[in-house]
Amino acid sequence: MRVRWAAKGIQFDGNAGVNVTHTLSNSIFDQCQIALQNNLPSGSVALSNVKQCGVANAIAGSGIYTGTMAFDCGIANASVSTDHQLEPAVAVNPSNPTLPGVEVPLSWWSM
Repeated sequence: MRVRWAAKGIQFDGNAGVNVTHTLSNSIFDQCQIALQNNLPSGSVALSNVKQCGVANAIAGSGIYTGTMAFDCGIANASVSTDHQLEPAVAVNPSNPTLPGVEVPLSWWSM
């Protein structure tokens, strides 16, 4: 899962006395205010292969967690280092926005 530009990436809530371990794995949080909000009064969150880039607060809340959230701005966030968005874009004619948009493949962008 990739979460980008979110105020809060993912939040775990629970009830006291309910002891469940949630697993967050293979995820990237990019340019978020908070990546993980852990409000579990019982139980925990297990992190596995979770990465962050440009996150203000990686883990918030008083819940228990295991694992780490690695700092990694690799190719998943090339827009930070190159100022280019590395995803397809849709071009719209501003003179006539009612016409269908055209998808612009990544290979069309010059770096």
